Amino acid sequence: MEGHVFDELLDHSSEDKGRTIWTSVMPLANGKSEHDLVEPFETYVDGLYYLPGDLRLSEFENTLASSWSGARAQEPHDLAVTCGIGRLAEDLGTQLRVDLVIYDIGPNIGPLNRTVVLDADFLSVPLSCDLLSLRAIRTMARTLAQWIEEWQLIFSLAPAAEQMPAGRTAFIGYIPQRFRVYKNEMVSSQAAVLTRIQSAITTDFIPTLLRVGPDLVPFRTDLQLGQVRDFGKLATEAMDLGRPMFETRAGGDQLRQSAEAAFAEIASRILDRV
Repeated sequence: MEGHVFDELLDHSSEDKGRTIWTSVMPLANGKSEHDLVEPFETYVDGLYYLPGDLRLSEFENTLASSWSGARAQEPHDLAVTCGIGRLAEDLGTQLRVDLVIYDIGPNIGPLNRTVVLDADFLSVPLSCDLLSLRAIRTMARTLAQWIEEWQLIFSLAPAAEQMPAGRTAFIGYIPQRFRVYKNEMVSSQAAVLTRIQSAITTDFIPTLLRVGPDLVPFRTDLQLGQVRDFGKLATEAMDLGRPMFETRAGGDQLRQSAEAAFAEIASRILDRV
């Protein structure tokens, strides 16, 4: 999506003609009990649609934070707020007859990510090969387990549980990304950190989830879904054009082919697992 188009979306997302996720959930943030159904954007790929995020979702995140305790108390409006994004995805999925909904969320453990993760059936984790990701993977495991356990209580008491997500999000793998390459290999400093991350996933992340339930880790081996190296200018131009990296003119043919192969492998492995 080009920059001026994105600016236009954000400038009008609070209006009736808005077409972002914030447009949909804004009524919930304003005290209403239902979200608005907005029209997603079609892409040049048949059957592929997207609904943009919005900087104003930070306001909805505040609403989600205050509604969590109300959801535990089975307050109807707070339950509607907590399930709002999931119900939007469900409504759009039914309307468009889609087979798969993909959430793309940032690396944090705030209320917005909590409501998205609990709505998802599966979770894959992109991570950088650095010490921050190593630390975050341990924190994420404990937080994810806590979210799921708390939601199970909310879900078990809800009078309309059939309209709510089960909240049993299964971890299906991780994707190392944005690493540097030398002679077609990950540079040694980042490779060393990745080894430590892989160890933390095996010894900490997975056991923490398994203590909540074996269904949360349906695959115990071969959890690396692929790798996404630092593709430099390919990524920048792809964002500017709203096209895949391998359909840009940046870089050389070999680099574009490498990007296409990397994402094809990841897509194939995720589809196999879901």
